[in-house]
Amino acid sequence: MLKDNIINLYRKISLLDSLKPCQKVNTLFQELCFLVTKNYSSSLVENILNDSDIKSIIFDLHKLCAEGEYLLELHWSEKIALSSCPKEFLKKFPYSENYYSLCRLEYHAMVASLGSKPEKILFLGAGPLPLSVIIYSSFYNLSCTLLDKSEEACSYAEVILSKLDVRVDNIICSDSEFYKSYDNYDVIIFAALNGINKKEKLNIACNVSENSSQDTLLLFRSSYDLRRLLYPEVNLDKLRFINKSLEINPFNHIINSIIIASRNSQL
Repeated sequence: MLKDNIINLYRKISLLDSLKPCQKVNTLFQELCFLVTKNYSSSLVENILNDSDIKSIIFDLHKLCAEGEYLLELHWSEKIALSSCPKEFLKKFPYSENYYSLCRLEYHAMVASLGSKPEKILFLGAGPLPLSVIIYSSFYNLSCTLLDKSEEACSYAEVILSKLDVRVDNIICSDSEFYKSYDNYDVIIFAALNGINKKEKLNIACNVSENSSQDTLLLFRSSYDLRRLLYPEVNLDKLRFINKSLEINPFNHIINSIIIASRNSQL
């Protein structure tokens, strides 16, 4: 039954003419999020993820979710930019609660890992609606820099941050592969959409860690259990030059899991 529900939702989403936000699109993605964030037995999760029919759709499902999320952010960024009350309008963003809760969890995990409040944060893959950066800057008074390879995303982010009167250190439009000043930050946060598959995520992690300080905290937004149908999982176990120190897998409404790591000081 669960497998059939997942495949039926995938088929409905994949047959849509567009993933731009509308009632039908929003409802389908909300149903998918609700389905995969419920708590299931480990045996059921394993059976679902190892099912051949599920395996055959998971890459396409990741791409659909990534495109849908980007278009949702773009839509809301445009609306906020035109709003006469942008801060109030932002509160209506459908996944606000998830972001606020995730950032709260991440902040306390960062403080616990560093032993103090982080001074400078680099956010990789901020997107056209950089809600996490808005939260970190406005509510935790952290100095943030955004890096995104999409010129469109950077342009919208700049407009939104100005409209909301949120100050950031810098907005850098660059592929993470070509940016090398990673050692300037206390924490580098890897957005969940930073890398479309496991291999790409690990390549980005390798490049960043090689150019970061050994004292720099690497925070990855990952996925676990059936949440892996929404986002590719970040698996650092085979990277001998990165030490994983903490992993948090929420069992509530928070969609992403958190992995905190750093460069191996012995290499």
